[in-house]
Amino acid sequence: MTLRWSSPLKSLFWRAMAAFGTVVVATLLLGALLLNTLVQRGSADRLAQSLAAAAPSVALWAAPYLAAGGVPADPGPGVPWLGGDTGGRIWLVRTDGTVASDSGGSGEYRGKRLEGALVTRVLNGEVVRARHTDPWLNAAITVGYPVSREGKVVGAVFLFMPESSLPGSLAGAGVPAVALAILGAALLGLIAVYAICRIFARPIARTTVALAGEKQRIDWVIEDMAEGVIAIAEDRRVLLVNPAAGRALGLPGPFAGLALGAAGFPAPLAEALEQVADPTGPGQRQLQFACGGEELHARISRVGTQPEQSCVAVALLQNVTTETQLRRLRENFVANVSHELRGPLASLSAGVEAMHDGLIPEPARPRFLNSILAEIARLRRLVDDLLELSRLDAGTIEIAQEEFDLQPLCEGLADIWAPRISAAGLQLKVECPHLRVVANYDKVEEVLANFLENAIRFTEGGGVIRIFARPEGDFVRAGVADTGAGITKEHLPHIWDRFYKVDPARTRTRDAGTGLGLAIVKQLVERLGGEVAVQSTPGEGSVFSFTLVAAADEGGQTG
Repeated sequence: MTLRWSSPLKSLFWRAMAAFGTVVVATLLLGALLLNTLVQRGSADRLAQSLAAAAPSVALWAAPYLAAGGVPADPGPGVPWLGGDTGGRIWLVRTDGTVASDSGGSGEYRGKRLEGALVTRVLNGEVVRARHTDPWLNAAITVGYPVSREGKVVGAVFLFMPESSLPGSLAGAGVPAVALAILGAALLGLIAVYAICRIFARPIARTTVALAGEKQRIDWVIEDMAEGVIAIAEDRRVLLVNPAAGRALGLPGPFAGLALGAAGFPAPLAEALEQVADPTGPGQRQLQFACGGEELHARISRVGTQPEQSCVAVALLQNVTTETQLRRLRENFVANVSHELRGPLASLSAGVEAMHDGLIPEPARPRFLNSILAEIARLRRLVDDLLELSRLDAGTIEIAQEEFDLQPLCEGLADIWAPRISAAGLQLKVECPHLRVVANYDKVEEVLANFLENAIRFTEGGGVIRIFARPEGDFVRAGVADTGAGITKEHLPHIWDRFYKVDPARTRTRDAGTGLGLAIVKQLVERLGGEVAVQSTPGEGSVFSFTLVAAADEGGQTG
């Protein structure tokens, strides 16, 4: 498997290569120097022994000359291995330290006076072997041997061999050869180091790739989470805000690196994050706050609680608007149902108890029975509405849809409601041409009937009620208009809410509704694919309407 190394891993690899390579090259150089020293030392010892072995014969040859005070210009073939290209020399030195003869051939040192402990020791009869360096000869292996004649020191011979001519010496092998050998060894060492670094780096590379992949997957999860995630460092700077959190807070970003105070978070959230990010503050916080018309719940926890670790506050944001609305709806629903049931039950209880105790005279009993029946009918309507609304909420009502003409439905509905409308002193008009829609016949009739009942209830005698339908693009708008009391603006946003009643004074009258009719209408229309609407002007009347999907004609047109 081919591993793609990240830039940090490549940097780590080459740093390791540089370190190990430096160690290898330095080791090779030090080893070469040490080897050179050992070789030179061994060669110097062997050369010194050879010079010491030759020194007596040279001294024997030079004794008569030094004793007589005369010295030949050339020592002659006494030690021929010192001649030629070896660079070796023989000095014959008188007792006063003066160089009497030099085998170098040029005679440049002849007549010079030698001083120092080495010369003194040899002229005192001591054989000396040493690495000798002086201003005249550079570094050389030196053997000093006293020359005696009849038991008396008459001078000395000095045998020199330069270190550059030592057999086996690295220096004697020549600088290019030495450099080439060291370079080759260093190259081989670097290749070995590279291979070793690759072997050791491969598991690290695999681990790094795995960690990078895991981090990428975590980033993807955080990016795609429906819940918002916010992370704040101990220095109060933003580390992370995922898209869901940005949308929930209504902030565009970017956020990374911003100070907490500059990120634009709502004040309650920013304060809680700052408290949790503080190592001395609480480790967890929960809060619910409003933001942009939505209810958000934040659960904030601290990550990294050890003293040596930096603390990070992580907040998980959830939009709980729907849950909050449902909770409030349940609470209001229970309260409203209890309120709606209390009135009829109290009336029923009072009437039945009065008749049971004989407090109602015989002639008045029919009236009381009619009142009891009316309250029972009211309770039945309330229970029926609750059951229908519950089925709509649960989605258990199957509403089959078909294509039909609205005109017969509206005219038939007018015929049914005409007697009641006439008895209330109202006029009824129908304005509905032939319009075909795709809907459920019974449910559309139920919606219009609900509108008619409200119009009759809130329109005074002499008023007009109108059933209408008209085309509106790909839809048909149908509804009921009246000339009744109308609805003020503050009531219009809540007109479709459950148990909401515009005129609380009429809630205890016999013709009062349950407050659920318009809520049921809204649910039915939405299930049919339409929308409800209301327009009203106090003192002039109201128009309740809804849309239905228009049926397509044979040419593909709607209407």
